[in-house]
Amino acid sequence: MGDLRSQLPVPIKKLVWNLKHGVLGYPKFVAPSDVIEYLSPRLDERASVLDLGAGRGSLLRGLRERGWTGPFCGVEISRRALRDARNFADQRSTWIVSDIEGFRSPLRWDAITFVESVYYIALPRLPEVLSRFVGMLEESGFVLIRLHELDKYREYIETIQELYPHLEKIGANLFRISNFEEEHS
Repeated sequence: MGDLRSQLPVPIKKLVWNLKHGVLGYPKFVAPSDVIEYLSPRLDERASVLDLGAGRGSLLRGLRERGWTGPFCGVEISRRALRDARNFADQRSTWIVSDIEGFRSPLRWDAITFVESVYYIALPRLPEVLSRFVGMLEESGFVLIRLHELDKYREYIETIQELYPHLEKIGANLFRISNFEEEHS
């Protein structure tokens, strides 16, 4: 049935996240180390990253600390969170206020990340939304999904596996969808 958080209407999601990041002082988490460890050696200076559910920009911070200088776009529903993220912004980063389901881009990306954010997509909409994002990948691009509670989000994992049988589990909490199946056949 999915998590309640994915069922909320977008205006309510925005309100909740603005409250969490503003009034409640939601902590400034650091990007999970497994995500940074996986991405860092795979991104050259030209590689582009689209981070869906970017929060306060911890993924960009972590990648920049590792020396990656490529183009980055963070998408986040909370204006308050992005206000903090923009404090760390540089000339190669862009920040967009949007919910994940409604985000559209004509650009193509080398890596698209859902770090603890894929479960904010309503499960019935997951096939359409993931398909749209996979369609935004460069030819050799990939989608990286991180889930901290695999049992809790089992329905999401199963749905993604049905859509993308070549889904790779690449760590305890990481999954990768490549843009081309031949590599995994």
